[in-house]
Amino acid sequence: SFELECDCPTLSLTSGAPIQELCDGDAMQSLVYDFGGTGTTINVGTMPSGLQSSISSGTLTISGTPVFTNNDYSFSVFTTDGNANCSQVSQTITLSKKDSPLLTLISGSYNQTITLGDSMQPIVFSFGGSTTSVTITGPEPQDISQSGNTITISGDFDETGTNTGTITTISSGGCTEITQSIAVTVNAPVVTNTGGTSTGGTTYGGTTTGGTTTTSTNSGGTTTTSTNSGGTTVSCIQETSNNLQTFKFSIGDTNLKIDDFTLRFVANSGSTLSGIMKGSQLTSELCGNNNATLYTLDGPFIWQSGWDGSFKVGQAYTIQQVSTQIESNYISSGFGGCENPGVSCNTLGIGRVDIYINNNTGLTFAVSLN
Repeated sequence: SFELECDCPTLSLTSGAPIQELCDGDAMQSLVYDFGGTGTTINVGTMPSGLQSSISSGTLTISGTPVFTNNDYSFSVFTTDGNANCSQVSQTITLSKKDSPLLTLISGSYNQTITLGDSMQPIVFSFGGSTTSVTITGPEPQDISQSGNTITISGDFDETGTNTGTITTISSGGCTEITQSIAVTVNAPVVTNTGGTSTGGTTYGGTTTGGTTTTSTNSGGTTTTSTNSGGTTVSCIQETSNNLQTFKFSIGDTNLKIDDFTLRFVANSGSTLSGIMKGSQLTSELCGNNNATLYTLDGPFIWQSGWDGSFKVGQAYTIQQVSTQIESNYISSGFGGCENPGVSCNTLGIGRVDIYINNNTGLTFAVSLN
């Protein structure tokens, strides 16, 4: 006697290419398979992170943006179960990473703040991968030197303000070029004073540590206080401290309140991320011959809006907590392209904290967080 086995497992590719070469951060061409056979089960081998599969009415679809921790990945689509004595079928998928452009910062910082009269910290970087050369805008040609694939940008500045530029890769291989922004902010030198008060007893310059203070009252009841030299200096310099929980900055407006200041985050690509925070405490004092006000904005910072589900409105967070949450839910999520298509999400990070004054950009602080 004999038995004819019928309706065995079947598997056929109906859309897409089983062998694909991709730039880092690019989505793969979706693959669609039809499968059949009585009692057949369709299976997918271990896929790279960033890919997903779905099954609907005898059709398997594989799509997504692979995260290349290796240069090549191979995995199979295969059948199991079905009628006894039937042969199973399988097909192999191979994904390879194209050689992409690469910029590596060796020393210095792409975003710097210096004092007029000081030299910038040289920016030293190298290019690699598919990059054959770079185009640099902003710095003067005499401030740029190159040795092999290592380039140094340095220079001096003769006026205050923010000096910007870009570094753009030129590469082969067809992947999206990298454009890295650079900025050097030059602040005026710190102006010192020796103390002193105005009529009415309001101090304009700091605490006297070695001088003598005299007080007299006129016939109208107004007290005039004067302080001799020897007082401490109130600096107008911009800085951060306490793991970015304290921001100090000087501006001309003397009447700002804590609600006038908000914080936002900017990725290394230059794109502003959603989310607004307010400080917990604000103090101020005059500086720079009393023609500027030094504000100190302290955290923890209170979440105001944005990133629903990740942060709670009204709750206090540190800058590091926000950075960690953004990395967990956004930068490391494998979202295709992030701000700039072709730029690895993991290279973005938080590159700057912006302080907005009455909803207008006021000051920027370059930061480096893990």
